[in-house]
Amino acid sequence: MKKFSFPKSVHKTFFLVWLVSIVFLAWVLQWNVFQNINNLFFDPLTTATERKDVVIVGIDEKSLARYGAFPWDRDIYANLLTSLDTYNPRVIGFDILFAESRKGDEILKNTLRTINTDIVFATKLEGNTYIPSIYTGISPRIHEGVVNVFPDNDAKVRSIQNYFTYSKECLPSFSKKIVTVSTKINEYVPGKCDTGQKLFRYQENIQKVSFVDVVDKSLPSDALKDKIIIVGFATTDLEQDSFFGLFGSKINGVEIHASAVAHTLSGTYLEKVPGYLTLVINILFAFFLIFLPFIVKRFATQIGVLVLVAVVTFLGAIIGYEFGYKTYVPWAIGLPLFSYGLSLVYSYISNIRKNEYLKKVFGTYVHPSLLDELIADPKKLKLGGEKRHMTVLFSDVRGFTTFSEKLSPEGLVDLLNDYLNMMSPIILDRRGTIDKYIGDAIMAFWNAPVITENHEFLAVEAALVMQEKLVEFNNAQADANGMKLGIGIGVNSGDMVVGNMGSDARFNYTVMGDAVNTGSRFESLTKKYGVVTIVGESTRKAITDDKILFRKLDIMTVKGKTDSTTIYEPLRASDSMKEFVQKYELGFDAYVKGDFETAKKYLELLAQHNDGPAQMLMERMKVIDVSTWKGVWKWDEK
Repeated sequence: MKKFSFPKSVHKTFFLVWLVSIVFLAWVLQWNVFQNINNLFFDPLTTATERKDVVIVGIDEKSLARYGAFPWDRDIYANLLTSLDTYNPRVIGFDILFAESRKGDEILKNTLRTINTDIVFATKLEGNTYIPSIYTGISPRIHEGVVNVFPDNDAKVRSIQNYFTYSKECLPSFSKKIVTVSTKINEYVPGKCDTGQKLFRYQENIQKVSFVDVVDKSLPSDALKDKIIIVGFATTDLEQDSFFGLFGSKINGVEIHASAVAHTLSGTYLEKVPGYLTLVINILFAFFLIFLPFIVKRFATQIGVLVLVAVVTFLGAIIGYEFGYKTYVPWAIGLPLFSYGLSLVYSYISNIRKNEYLKKVFGTYVHPSLLDELIADPKKLKLGGEKRHMTVLFSDVRGFTTFSEKLSPEGLVDLLNDYLNMMSPIILDRRGTIDKYIGDAIMAFWNAPVITENHEFLAVEAALVMQEKLVEFNNAQADANGMKLGIGIGVNSGDMVVGNMGSDARFNYTVMGDAVNTGSRFESLTKKYGVVTIVGESTRKAITDDKILFRKLDIMTVKGKTDSTTIYEPLRASDSMKEFVQKYELGFDAYVKGDFETAKKYLELLAQHNDGPAQMLMERMKVIDVSTWKGVWKWDEK
């Protein structure tokens, strides 16, 4: 058996190309432009409900108008702290770097020593330099935290660092220290300094109050009670404290720290799914999409599957994000889509190769319309060995040796080609498949490679048309060289094995089986019965079209067989032909019963008019022993 398939080397090459391409694409999809796209997808989801316990005390335009340009003298902050202390906040954080002495320091220091609220001051790392607050150590209630934040490549801040290392020390971030002081829970594990970037959600509508309003105590007495207060700039005019928010607008650092504090306090963690895990999962998913064009043949259905995959991917990313996990969408979409596209190209090339194969194998011996069906729906083709109910036709030219002796080699070839060119389209036009030419003989079959309804009728119709066309052919040959061809045709139906048979180097799509051999015997027997076409019993039973008559020729067994079969001659139906067949079968029925006298009465006149079957039966009755006759003739020769 020979099945169509690409060489294994082609499969290996494809998968090697796929693997190299997918790894390269995964690397490309990590470029900044794709990271920005991923961020744009998640940014609208990176907001959380507001918390009421985080309040920003902003140095706004109103405050600058009162106290003048920044920086301010430190006694101004002392006034702020004195006022804040009366509101009983939980903790106060200063997102302002007090790195050097300034007028009013002593006043502020005295205030820090007496205040009843914990305070976190900002510190900063600049390269290898650590810039602390000058107020560290004044009081046990004074703390500090690093305010450094690191924008992504699009200048937006989406993550915060909880710890920093400096001179073998692990320093907490500004927001982390505020949370630690506020909750009295220190999560730091000695020896483990987690310096990784932590994603956080921006808090919506964090409460903001003016620096001036706090100093003036113009807020309600309980407005800041048990609140986490973060003091910082509330104007973006100061470039040193200006960043970009998720939607492109400028924001102040204090808003970043306030959101980070609120996010941490809410307990809603947000983690990036590890890159290696995301990559492996998406490569595996992309691998399965390779097979989509081969499993789903309709392109529209393939697109529907891709849309469904995209929707599920996006929904999965959104749901995962809501549960605190951020995946990498460019990989989740790009890798499977590329995999499908590459597979689609491969499938297209595969179909071209398969179509070329089908044209090569079947193009010369099936009708173009049948070939188009095979190409449009290869499922109809089963190239392996298969048992199927089919019809076979054998035809052979009578006396071809005589013609070969009278004609030159060139003339013989021309005659044979003209004959085959005339007969072949008759078979192909009736959805037959030409198996082979054996010199002047033709072998054809129906119901393969494509399932064909009424294949028995089509085969018999082809045989009748071949007889009719031969008359036209002979008339033309008689005018040219005075020669006339005779043919014999055998048609039989039954279970046959069909498929590619032969060696790997050379094979043929053909049929084999007992029904095939019987069809060949029928063709040989046409000479014995003096008819052009003999049809088997199975073929006759399948045809109900009244445009074709069947004359019962004999009940016989062929050489090598024990079971008897009835054979028929197909004829075009007409009133005169019906009358002729009726007279013949009256004689035939009497012959079968052993009533030879009655049989001869009907058959003798037909035999005198050169009817081959009638003549054969007349001769046969001369040698049959009536006493042992059972109505079945046994052929001892092929």
